[in-house]
Amino acid sequence: MVMMMMTMMMMLMMMMVVMMMMLMVMVKVMMMMIIMLMVMMMRRMRIMAEGSLEVKLPTIWTDGNAEVGKVREENRRREKIREEKESEERRCTCRKR
Repeated sequence: MVMMMMTMMMMLMMMMVVMMMMLMVMVKVMMMMIIMLMVMMMRRMRIMAEGSLEVKLPTIWTDGNAEVGKVREENRRREKIREEKESEERRCTCRKR
């Protein structure tokens, strides 16, 4: 009877050890899956950031000098139009005399 009890206890202990090993393997697999998922998400985020930041930002944020250059160019264009109008008016007044 004692032998039988000891045998059963040994079998239970062995089953517990096997179950613990299986649990450890499952935890390792789950950790690996989580790590792989995180890596995939990080790659996707990096791609999204690289693509969107360069394309969608307005000129004033990407290059302040370019914005200043556009303002200067617009001012020059307006000045040129104003000068052309003035010279045309002078020509017209000269012809009338």
